[in-house]
Amino acid sequence: MELKNFIYMKDDFLPLPVLSSLIKYINTQDKKFKNAKIFAESQDTVVQDETRKVKDFTLNRNSNSKTEIHWCSFLIRFFVDLCREYENKLNVKTSLKDLTEITILKYEDKGHYQFHTDHCSGAPRTLSIIFLLNNDYEGGDLIFSDPQIENSILKIEKKPNRVIVWPSNFLYPHKVTPVTKGVRYSIVSWAL
Repeated sequence: MELKNFIYMKDDFLPLPVLSSLIKYINTQDKKFKNAKIFAESQDTVVQDETRKVKDFTLNRNSNSKTEIHWCSFLIRFFVDLCREYENKLNVKTSLKDLTEITILKYEDKGHYQFHTDHCSGAPRTLSIIFLLNNDYEGGDLIFSDPQIENSILKIEKKPNRVIVWPSNFLYPHKVTPVTKGVRYSIVSWAL
């Protein structure tokens, strides 16, 4: 079986009026975006622009903003349902317990993330989720590499309102190529 068989995509993830409201909300939160960090070998998190250049904003269920709480709870519900759908459609069991976070990513000019996997001892993740919000940018492609086949890549077509789910483990290295024009918005989450 090919690795791509465990990468699940779903288009039209949210009703368009809901997606539009979410994007409007995100556009009002510019001050909350900070330079994203990565796990270093010491298990600390650090900003490392040569590996990952993106700004992020993690939604918080305990925020003082009722709007932020709403979007966090709303997306958690949709992502949990999506993980169950992933299990059913692909006929796999993952023993999911929870989602780790709901983080909005903003890739601006030259924003990128080098090849990496999402599971590590500091973040023992089972499933990875990326929700693509827009496609009015250039570059910023989500690329998977098959470690079993040299020079094998799978490029995910950019479509707004598309969500992608895959195993977080070492078999699924992926990256986001540099954005060359516009701004790429996505939301990520991970299931434990």
